[in-house]
Amino acid sequence: MTDYEEILERLGRIEALLQQLTEGKTSASAPVPQAEIPPPPCSKCGGATSKRTSARGPFFGCKNYPNCRGIVSWDEAVRLSQAAPAAPAGDQADEFSIPPPPEPDYVNIPF
Repeated sequence: MTDYEEILERLGRIEALLQQLTEGKTSASAPVPQAEIPPPPCSKCGGATSKRTSARGPFFGCKNYPNCRGIVSWDEAVRLSQAAPAAPAGDQADEFSIPPPPEPDYVNIPF
């Protein structure tokens, strides 16, 4: 297969996928590339995890294995990486809130 034929084949697959997306037959959310997901903490001990691959697909396993057998599924890791971190109560609000205006200094003028 020549380079030209390979490019035409790829363009054909891209066109088919775009047509499926516009018709609503395929979900619009593309799978998250594996390199972009940070390792989540272990589900059992809270320790560090590393990416592993099994016959069922990728997952994150605890680095304390065999003492800890905690795992985080790939889908759960994607969900955790896309979730916004919770801000501590009051910390950000105080930092970015507008302070109240100063009390006016009235001068009493007798009439």
